[in-house]
Amino acid sequence: SASQVWKKPTSPYNGGPTIGSSAHSVGNTTHGFEGKMAIIRIYRKALSAAQIKQNFNAERNRFGV
Repeated sequence: SASQVWKKPTSPYNGGPTIGSSAHSVGNTTHGFEGKMAIIRIYRKALSAAQIKQNFNAERNRFGV
């Protein structure tokens, strides 16, 4: 859910990158992603709230919102 925060692991991950249907661990449970992702962007740094809003507004018509 949106109230859960993903935290960077303390040990390095030695597998290949996975985006999409892979699962992630929260607490003692594993949650898989069940849905579609229309737009994926990966950034080298955290975005500010203003940058996130700008990105959302630039694409919002695509989704009818």
